[in-house]
Amino acid sequence: MASPPPRSPPAGASLCCATGPASCSPRCRRRGTRCCIVVFAAVSTVPAWPGWPPAAASTRRRPSPRCGGPGASRAPRPDTQRCIRRAGNGPRLDVTCIAPHLALTASPTRRAALAPSNHENTARVLPDIANEARAALAGALDWVGMGEIEMPVVLAGDGGRSVAKVNAFVNLTQPDVRGIHMSRLYLHVDKMLSNEPASPASLRRLLKDFLDSHAGLSDRAMVSLRFEHLVRRKALASDNSGWKAYPVSITAVMDRGHFALELGLSVAYSSTCPCSAALARQLIQEQFEADFAAGKALDREAVLAWLGSEQGIRATPHSQRSHAEVKLRLVPSFQDFPIVEAIDRIEDALKTPVQTAVKRVDEQAFALLNGQNLMFCEDAARRIQSTLRKDERIADFWLRVSHLESLHPHDAVAVATKGVAGGYTALPDGLAAR
Repeated sequence: MASPPPRSPPAGASLCCATGPASCSPRCRRRGTRCCIVVFAAVSTVPAWPGWPPAAASTRRRPSPRCGGPGASRAPRPDTQRCIRRAGNGPRLDVTCIAPHLALTASPTRRAALAPSNHENTARVLPDIANEARAALAGALDWVGMGEIEMPVVLAGDGGRSVAKVNAFVNLTQPDVRGIHMSRLYLHVDKMLSNEPASPASLRRLLKDFLDSHAGLSDRAMVSLRFEHLVRRKALASDNSGWKAYPVSITAVMDRGHFALELGLSVAYSSTCPCSAALARQLIQEQFEADFAAGKALDREAVLAWLGSEQGIRATPHSQRSHAEVKLRLVPSFQDFPIVEAIDRIEDALKTPVQTAVKRVDEQAFALLNGQNLMFCEDAARRIQSTLRKDERIADFWLRVSHLESLHPHDAVAVATKGVAGGYTALPDGLAAR
């Protein structure tokens, strides 16, 4: 069915062009009002209407009724195209001038975009330099986007809300394009994190939205979230409990249709040096030998008192707070992020996680755990490596343990991976082969 012919504007109608043009009357310029002229731009993009423009009015310019100026100003040169402006790569249609014409035949969506606002009687078009201008130096870019976006995050199955720092990126495959649409990335992130829990499925959809909004510009997308996850932990011996914050990072990448997901965790624990413990035991033995001469009968009560004195236990091994940083490459079967499950697995392997609420009975239990789990950084790394290998849902992992030595001004560090071909490399800074 043929569409009806476009409605013609009324004869003698006028269009409002730039504010205070030089050819308007002096009264118009003084008052800063818009001069209205009858214009016809002979360009191919402007539709023609039967009987428009009126032959008698097509080259005449009339002052607006707002101006109050009498009569018409001088006629323009016949070859002047009043709705054309020079910019960039050539002539362009001045939308603020021709918008009333286009609005008569445009689609409803386009007509709404061209409709004048409450304060202006012409449509206002904002410049889009990133989309219109060409790059001064051509070159494709690996990643472009926004970093450290502040957003709320809720995890599936967890009613708590945390504050996250979000990084959102796409690549730029077109070397001549000036830039990407950064505001679109922000709006997609805000819409997702503000309305639904973060999960592997929701992050996959988010990356698809990134790429759909940059069709023709990007074929890779990445989003990462960093936040602290609060977990309620029970004391070792007493009935108390307290909150512990675990640093968490989640990174999702969509690379030419391939989806990859990484979960990063940091776990604090206590480490007691085996070498220091052995040296302390030797000093205690030497003190016992000095205080209790050979060949004399031992008084049990005296020995017990000696063992409980500072004179007897004259040396203790050094221990320190330590950190395990772990990156897990998750298989697609995970429906939710196994944050607490992975933390529990790591803490159970180390045996000495730092505590929250502590009474004397809890501190004594903690001292016992440290004495029973003496470890170098190498021992801690192997414990975590062994427990992670047992979880088939973890496709790959990288770990780094750091013992913040109380003996030295530097740290003792060990790094381990699962050893997957093409996976994480055993670099101390955690850089992975991609």
